[in-house]
Amino acid sequence: MLNKHQRKIFLIILIFVVIILVPLDVYLAQRCGFLDGRVSEKIKPVCGEYSSENCSSDCAVCPPCLACSSLSCQTKEFCDGLGFDNKWRQGIGREPIVEEPIASSTIVCKVENCHGLDIKCGSNPPEACTMMYALGDKCLPLATCGVVDGECQVVKNVDFSACKACVDKCLTDFQDDQPGMFDCESDCQ
Repeated sequence: MLNKHQRKIFLIILIFVVIILVPLDVYLAQRCGFLDGRVSEKIKPVCGEYSSENCSSDCAVCPPCLACSSLSCQTKEFCDGLGFDNKWRQGIGREPIVEEPIASSTIVCKVENCHGLDIKCGSNPPEACTMMYALGDKCLPLATCGVVDGECQVVKNVDFSACKACVDKCLTDFQDDQPGMFDCESDCQ
């Protein structure tokens, strides 16, 4: 038979096992996909364990916050909640899509910058763009360059002008509120 001191120690150990080890065991079992000796149908990845370059197809790449310019691997629900939906995600890290309104066989004339609203036209378009996101990047694919009077220059474009005006208004209206600025920019088209 246990004496009073031994019973207290036994009770403390029992409480420790119930309060700490059982929930820990259940958590680890769920995390590894095992529960009650069965393997779950699909083991969900922990998206934060991936880099943005090697993000799992079950996850999504987006900035970790509205004011952030870096990208990280997150759950699709998290990205959608910040306004970085599937349409936005499909456009990141790609070369800007531009068309030459005036064809010229001798002069290459394309958008040279990957980020921002100050369009630079020239004969050296980027081969690849960084994964960084800058305010106004969603407007960049709408910009066009063309050869006019033998010079490579920005060609006026109603869609780009409207998108740029919207982003410029966001910059003015939310100059002291970066999250508000990015939230506002997400509505620009």
